[in-house]
Amino acid sequence: MQADDERRELRAWRSRQALAVCVLGVVLVPLLALVVIAIARDLPNLFRSPLILLLPVCLVWLWLLGRAPGRWLKAGADERAGDIRSVRGEVIVDARRGVGLIAPSRYALRVRNEMFEIGEFWAAQLIPGKTYTVRYAPRSRAVVSIARQGASADAGDAVEIDLTRRERDLLRLIAEGLTDKEIARELNLSPATVRTYNSDLYAKLGISRRTQAVPIADRLGLTSQV
Repeated sequence: MQADDERRELRAWRSRQALAVCVLGVVLVPLLALVVIAIARDLPNLFRSPLILLLPVCLVWLWLLGRAPGRWLKAGADERAGDIRSVRGEVIVDARRGVGLIAPSRYALRVRNEMFEIGEFWAAQLIPGKTYTVRYAPRSRAVVSIARQGASADAGDAVEIDLTRRERDLLRLIAEGLTDKEIARELNLSPATVRTYNSDLYAKLGISRRTQAVPIADRLGLTSQV
């Protein structure tokens, strides 16, 4: 079953796929059709037309975003089913360069015989060779949480983590029991951004639930701040 944080992470992942689908259907496909039609009408001047330069650009973006519709549908099925699986083992992270905002650089996470795509922030926090538990939606393969084994149990590990000022503020507010909407108002952010920061912070601390953040905030002395 999906925890609340995992459900929110899956919805955020699906929203990113929906954005890619919109770009694909509203911008890319119509533009590609117009380019092809314009080139077909002026074949004798094919290599002198500036439109020929748009064709490979459109094809590259079509290749980059082509999986988004399927991912969006599969994520919806995962959300309805509420099914989450997990795999635990030593991790290997491989960098994969991307293009632009819709298709940024991605990272391949390998755990045992499983492979997932993750964002740059999570990739930066993972320590190759260490053991992590990765929870994911089975149809879409969307990673919803990554927790390092034993990371939250060791007070020394938590204190040694280098948190930014924003992350410390976020951890303090989570420990105080504020909801995502309340945290968004406190930090002047959107709730969606707060949810993304939550996921990144959880991965950095090696936790998967809000309740696990409270003792870490206590050890860091954040809950005593006004």
